Amino acid sequence: KQLLKELNSLVRKVTQNLEKYRFAQASEEIYQFAWHSFADQYIENSKNRNDTESLLTLNFSLLTFL
Repeated sequence: KQLLKELNSLVRKVTQNLEKYRFAQASEEIYQFAWHSFADQYIENSKNRNDTESLLTLNFSLLTFL
């Protein structure tokens, strides 16, 4: 749930930045989420989990921020 909450926040921030033509800030938001939230926290925490729900959530998140 926390991952999806942060992902929704990311989408809002990136959309606002793109609407204001702040491309560098939009890409920085994506970068920070991808490395510091997604990779460092969520992928590492899900390595020991072997459930379908976790994998589907990670896949959805990855496709969304890409």
